[in-house]
Amino acid sequence: MDAVELFEEGKRWIRAHYKEGCCPKCGKPLPKRRQTWCSDECRDWWWNTFHWGMITKRIMARDNFTCKICGRAQGSGVRLAVHHIRPWSVSRDNSDGNLITVCYDCHAKLHANDNWKLMVDAKKCRKLEDFKWGDRNG
Repeated sequence: MDAVELFEEGKRWIRAHYKEGCCPKCGKPLPKRRQTWCSDECRDWWWNTFHWGMITKRIMARDNFTCKICGRAQGSGVRLAVHHIRPWSVSRDNSDGNLITVCYDCHAKLHANDNWKLMVDAKKCRKLEDFKWGDRNG
């Protein structure tokens, strides 16, 4: 299933499970000011299952299913993730230019260093040393 098909499946899922005034995930009544999901937990479940899945498939395909830091390709024990160059909590940016494919090992190293000021052109980097570590203000 490609990214567009996954997103369409997510929309079909909502339609199939939607009842007026109820959360499609758990069926609880919607609180005031909520239109689709009763809670952030139910919304996040859908996001992670369908919408984020669509984005990750597109980004991994763009990056040829290869870690843009170490160059390892998916398969033979290598698992990939999509990483926000500028963190979502800071930028609220899911654009293609803010996302890169990384293997789980490199992803763990990126988060262990807590460095959110990575080079904007990080998708061109091939190894961890290409990133600017340590200086979060510069």
